[in-house]
Parts: sequence; C-alpha cells; structure tokens
Amino acid sequence: MNLLLPTKKRNGREGLQDYRNRKGYEGWRLARDQEPGKTVQAIVDSGLRGRGGAAFPAGRKWQLLSQKATKTRFLVVNGGEDEPGSFKDRYLMEHYPHLVLEGAFIAAFALDVGQIFLYVNESFDASQRSLKEALEELATSGLLDGLEIKLDFFSAPQDYVAGEDTAALEVLEGKPPIPRKKPPYPVESGYQGCPTVVHNVETLANVPLIVREGPESYRNIGTPDSPGTMLFYLNEEFEHPGVYELPFGTPLRYLVEVLGGGLKGGKGIKAILPGGPSTAFLPGELLDVGLEPKALVEAGSILGCGNVRLIPEEACMVEVTLEIAEFFARESCGKCPQCSMETNAFVTILKKIQAGEGDSAMLEQIENVANFSRGKGDCGLIHMAAAPVLSAVQHFPADFEAHLEGRGCP
Repeated sequence: MNLLLPTKKRNGREGLQDYRNRKGYEGWRLARDQEPGKTVQAIVDSGLRGRGGAAFPAGRKWQLLSQKATKTRFLVVNGGEDEPGSFKDRYLMEHYPHLVLEGAFIAAFALDVGQIFLYVNESFDASQRSLKEALEELATSGLLDGLEIKLDFFSAPQDYVAGEDTAALEVLEGKPPIPRKKPPYPVESGYQGCPTVVHNVETLANVPLIVREGPESYRNIGTPDSPGTMLFYLNEEFEHPGVYELPFGTPLRYLVEVLGGGLKGGKGIKAILPGGPSTAFLPGELLDVGLEPKALVEAGSILGCGNVRLIPEEACMVEVTLEIAEFFARESCGKCPQCSMETNAFVTILKKIQAGEGDSAMLEQIENVANFSRGKGDCGLIHMAAAPVLSAVQHFPADFEAHLEGRGCP
C-alpha cells in the first residue's frame, strides 16, 4: 500500500500540476487555515516516527519546539544521506520534490519557524536541481503568497557524520562536520544556539498526508507502535532493485522475495543487514521478521534507514565485516578518542583474523573493545561501528574460526 508515492513510479520530476492532481498542497492549505497547535497535535497523535534511523517520535520534537519562548526558530530538512547504499531520500527529492517541500512548509508554519535550510548532499545534483525547479513553480503559483519564511539551500559535505543532526548544524554555521555533545539537543539549542528541528527528508514527506487525512487515518496503516509506511531500498544485487514503499510490520520476506525477486542468480541468503551498515547482522533464515522497529530490536538488530542488504551464501563474513569496519574507521571524525580507538582496533583485529594470525582470544578482544567504548562518544557512530562486528562474530563464528585455524575463507 502506497501512502506517499503514486503506484506508478516516475522516471523524472513530478511537476506541480501532477502533484496537485493527487491532493498535493491540500495539507498546506489546511495547516494555514487552522491554529498551529492543532497541526502540532495532529503530528503527535499520528505517532509519526523519524525515518532517519533513530525512529524518534516526530511529534515530540514539535511539542518541545513549540513550547520554547523564543521567536527565533529554525527547521533543517536533512538530505545529507551519505549512508553507503542508501537512496530513498535522494529518490524523494529528485522525483517528488513538492511532497518534501509541502511537508517542510507545513512544519515551518506550525512551529513558527523563520528560516528553513534545505541541507542536501553536495553530490546530489539532480536532487538539488529538482527542488529548485519545484520552488520556481511555487513562486508563480500563489500557494506561498504572504508567507514570511526564508528558505536557503545548503550543500552537505560527503562525510558520513555530516548527516548527524548536530554535525549538520555545525556545517550550517560554517564549521567542519563534527557532532556536538548532547544534551543540549537541537530543539533546545540548535542553529546559532536557537531552538531547531532537524528532520530527515522522508519524515517530512509524511506530514502532508497526516494533516490532510487526519492522524486517525494514518494510524490505520502499519502497526500500533509504528504507524504509516516506510521507504525501503534494494540494491543492484537484487533481481528487481529499487525503492519500495511498505506499511510498517510487512514481513521482510515479502520485500525481498516478492518485490525484490531475491538475489540475482537465485543465490541463497547467508546474512541480513536490515537497515544499512550501522545495523547488526541477522541470520539469513530470519526473513519473516516484521519491518518495524520493535520487531527488529527483538530479533537483535534495528530498522535503521531502510537500506536492506543481503549477504549471499558464498560470502565470507570476515571479509564483509572488515569492509564495514574500514568504512567506519575512515568516516570517524576523530573528535572522540574512544571512537577512533574502537574503529581502528576493529580493523586491526579483523585484518589479523583474515590473515590467520592469533587464536580465539582475538574474538574476545573484539568484545572487550566494544564493551570499553559502550556509552561513550558524542554521536552514535561508536555504537554503529560495533553492531555489525559483534553480530557477525555471534551468528557466524565458523567463518572466523576457519581463518584463525589457517583454513582461509570457508
């Protein structure tokens, strides 16, 4: 069931008229005609969760910001999306820019925000062009008449941590993408020390529907804990790669086998990364887990950003895990010593295991490093780096033992 996207997917940008033909900007009209507090309450009642990975209740951010006495407030539309293999935010901005913009304008109006930042990955040329063309259409449409909200584009650097909420604020202030220590959180002290809501692109794309159709209608889709739908991306390893919209709670098997057609060549599945490299591996047989945060936590992982990756049977988990560990070591900003230590230690240990050096004590070192770093660091990267390594050792010990015993890849 599609709530955000038309059933027929587009190759190019959806223009203003096509968007209005499917009730586009009706939510914006309603939001402008009602008390801002009513719009805020609709987002709270809808149960909308953030789609950037943390799944934090969006309405809670809106409530916190609306309670601030200051009139200087900001909204950041976070389109940094530098997670390897992630494509859904880019897809929305490139093909459905009006959906994103309507959500941003509704949020800004309801929260009495004076300035919106469109924070878009500097490599997403098509996304930036699409959003700018959509704004040009709006400028002559009359839909924004009388609106006193400033809107600025800002290119996000191609650094993994640049997509983290507080790192994005640092970039907007002209500084390197280095995450801030929290608390305070952005809704308390964000851009230039003022209350700021930072929302992932897909999160804001849900807002027009909620305002237009009502929170009760939105809650009829998905699960009680996670209402609505989410966009999932399948990469080129699948028979039918692409972006798919599914209600929360849909079995992973439906996405993988029915929509994605399975791995190319009919390859079997050894392991599952349900939400990108920052999530824990699950055994390949857990395809019937529901695609929603609570179910995946109970299974031992998280939903993350919806970038589903399957590891084929013939793959060596030592090599797959080393590749991910090298990514996190490369992308760690270096601010927190514990994070630099952990990410580099994982790479060093995994390289030794790959080379057949050491014994089973090496696996204990991995756990010791993760335990030492747990609860430290100014952002979540330190925990993201540990999740795939620890889960790979837990679920696929034979691969690691084969290397340590000098037998190489199984």
